[in-house]
Amino acid sequence: TFPAFLSFLAAMADMSRVKALYTAPEHVSTLERWAGFLAASVFSLVYYIAPVYMIVAPVLLFRQPTAMSTWLILAPAIISAALPSGHSPAFLKSWLMRQMPKYFQYSEVLESTDRELIDYSAKRKPLILAVQPHGVFSYGGVCSALIDYGASERAEVVARFPTAVASVVMGFPVLKHVLGVFGLLDASKKSLMKQLSGKKGNVVLYVGGIAELFLCSPTEEKVLARKGFIKVAMQAGADIVPVYLLGNTTVLQVVRHPILSFISRKLGATITLFWGRWGLPLPLPRPVVYVRGAPIDIPKISDPSDEDIQKAFDRYMSEVKRLFDTYKHLNPDYKNKDLAVIAK
Repeated sequence: TFPAFLSFLAAMADMSRVKALYTAPEHVSTLERWAGFLAASVFSLVYYIAPVYMIVAPVLLFRQPTAMSTWLILAPAIISAALPSGHSPAFLKSWLMRQMPKYFQYSEVLESTDRELIDYSAKRKPLILAVQPHGVFSYGGVCSALIDYGASERAEVVARFPTAVASVVMGFPVLKHVLGVFGLLDASKKSLMKQLSGKKGNVVLYVGGIAELFLCSPTEEKVLARKGFIKVAMQAGADIVPVYLLGNTTVLQVVRHPILSFISRKLGATITLFWGRWGLPLPLPRPVVYVRGAPIDIPKISDPSDEDIQKAFDRYMSEVKRLFDTYKHLNPDYKNKDLAVIAK
């Protein structure tokens, strides 16, 4: 139809902004696919089991303090608590980890290249990669750190852009090491301001937070309209790069009860049930597309007014909607989806 033809032309016009494109390989062996599934499952299982483990372990210690089985169960937590966590390039470059993007048929659309981000943050202003939606677990974000990791520019981006997470994750035994391989940063405002004012002052920030996780659904796409990060960007003198992860909400499903959402926000950790493949906390092999826009210039204002914040937020959200509408056709799961923005 003619309207469809016009939509196609509009999409092609916006595709002209694309500076780099990575598409999933056409031929993936059975071994590579299952290896990718195994690598991806480690993260979701640890994410699922860790909170339960940290509740059960102290109970066992209280009830059976002298039992060998108790100390064997406690050993991972004790060892993890004693050891520092940190970014691990060697692990990210391993063969097993590099198979994960293949499992999700992962692809990227970049309106700003890795080199541009590196040069921009080095010569102009620090950057906040503002990522939405959160999803149950961000396999889109994980795959972006793994794909073509042998290339020096992608490795440099991963090293220069740590991911901000809830404070509790930074001290959570086992979980801090599994997630810490990507490079983590406390998501408190004080920590973000310190990071953005430093020499390598950039950060990846999931702006919807835990609350957005509970909007996750395979049938509808919702993001939270949160503005706190805009104020941080203004006060720190940072610009914002919008990132949209098409597929982040389809690989896992979650129990979306408001009480669980409330408890999780208060604790700063996800307390809920989620599932995917075979009804287990294992990700489904659904397509994931990482879409990155260009930096949005944010004025530096030490004490921004509500109006200042709203203006900048409107510009940001306009870009998020554009990215979604322009590139959603690249993920077949999003063919008939519209983006709903939920006021906080």
